[in-house]
Amino acid sequence: MSDAFTLTAIGAAALGPTFDFLYGHLNRLLDRRHRSDDDSSVDPVEIAVPDSVSGDPRPLEADPERIERFAGDLERLAGALGPYERHPDRLSVDDNRLEVELNTLRTVLEGVYGRRITFVGEQREPSGVNADLDLEDVSGKVVGVEIKGVKGPLQGPITARMKVRGASGTSDSTAVRYEGG
Repeated sequence: MSDAFTLTAIGAAALGPTFDFLYGHLNRLLDRRHRSDDDSSVDPVEIAVPDSVSGDPRPLEADPERIERFAGDLERLAGALGPYERHPDRLSVDDNRLEVELNTLRTVLEGVYGRRITFVGEQREPSGVNADLDLEDVSGKVVGVEIKGVKGPLQGPITARMKVRGASGTSDSTAVRYEGG
């Protein structure tokens, strides 16, 4: 089964808000990458989660190392999708290039944020955190999902599966660890 979504499944009415959501996060990540660390005057505006998203993928907070790891993809996607942002009348569910680029952007955003972003009608788990670990000969401390500093309740499902085959007597395996902010 493919993880790619189709624009036809999203539908013409939801295409604009879906594009705005994905492209808004692309811009936010690029802005964050290019601003200096001491520029605290930038207060990001909340990007609305459209009805086309299944579940709630928030909080969408990126680690700077992941932004750098995906920097080339983010820059390329900004160039490829920029014309659609400047000319929203070009958004069409029949545009194969747009579909490919938005699928790529979703994959990159999932990598940067470490969260699944699922659209309504897809045959995959709803948006949220997912960790599926298959470990062998564990020694020491292992945490599948560690969430720190989130203010307020967590949104979206958190799914963690951890299979451990063989562990030392001093090993400590935890599927999900949460420390609120």
